[in-house]
Amino acid sequence: MLKITYLVTVYNEFKTVQKAIEDVANINYPNKEIIIIDNGSTDGSQKIIKNFQNKKVNIKKILRKKNIGFGKSIREGIKKAKGDYIYIQY
Repeated sequence: MLKITYLVTVYNEFKTVQKAIEDVANINYPNKEIIIIDNGSTDGSQKIIKNFQNKKVNIKKILRKKNIGFGKSIREGIKKAKGDYIYIQY
C-alpha cells in the first residue's frame, strides 16, 4: 500500500490549527504520516502543536523559532517525508 505524507504548514493559526491537524489525522487511510511545520508562530499555535497527539498516525513536528517562509517550510517538510505521495495543506 502506498504511503501518503501530509504537510501542514502553520504560522499564527491558533484558532484553526487544532482542527486542521485533527482533520488530516482523521482521514480514513491507514498508511499515512503527518508533518507539521510551524514557522515561528507567536500566538500559541506552537503550544497546540506540541501537545497534539494521535495514536493512529505518525506525526512529526517541526517547530521553527523564526519564519523562513512557506516555500522553504515545504521544502524542509519534503526532505523529511517518507510518503510515496505528498499532500500540502495550507
